[in-house]
Amino acid sequence: MGQPPVEELFGTEEVYPQEKGEVQISFSSLFHRDSSRKTRHFPVSVEYGITETFQIEAQWEGYTNMAPFIGPSAHSVGNLTVGVKRSFMNMRKSDFHSAIGFTVGAPFGSVNQGFNDGLMEYQPNVILARDLPQWKNIHVITQAGLDFVQRIKSPSNQPSVVAAHKFEWNSGFLVPYDRLRFVVEYNWNTNKWNHGGQNDQKYATPGIVWDLPGVWELSVGSAIGVNHGA
Repeated sequence: MGQPPVEELFGTEEVYPQEKGEVQISFSSLFHRDSSRKTRHFPVSVEYGITETFQIEAQWEGYTNMAPFIGPSAHSVGNLTVGVKRSFMNMRKSDFHSAIGFTVGAPFGSVNQGFNDGLMEYQPNVILARDLPQWKNIHVITQAGLDFVQRIKSPSNQPSVVAAHKFEWNSGFLVPYDRLRFVVEYNWNTNKWNHGGQNDQKYATPGIVWDLPGVWELSVGSAIGVNHGA
């Protein structure tokens, strides 16, 4: 299958699967600031290759701290997501790759404190990618998916309402240079197309991935909001 140019991107799911019997564990520290609060997440994700083209995966957001600009800060455990991915590498002996995946997410944090929306999430997605060896091995990737949601919890002081499903689209490219990988992504999610959804978020996400000695990678990126809803 060949060595993937990078094990993980920032907002886009990679097309490359883990090899058979291979385990990948990722630790992250995420910081988000909007007009009302600052939030810190410390997610942990695990991927395991069942075959050379099929993997299972899980991600737990771990400890989450939320500090509103008005009022006391709070902390909670994060949500849990599990999923599978089937990859199709070098289709018809070309530099094109694709994958299909499915994830299920469950809310574990406090819905009353605003750590989540109280929704089960069911997300099928498809990934298309191409390697460009003639252009210094640039890697181009696009992912699209639908996020079907089901409300299972509501804040105690609010009536239960029908939640809006989401559409997500992530695209980007990766430029390798020695032991570094320069990444630029565009990430968009919206639910305005159904059930009166009000969210429409667009981000540009530049970053750098450093291929450390051994099996380690270190990555740093920043999601920059490019519209009013981000």
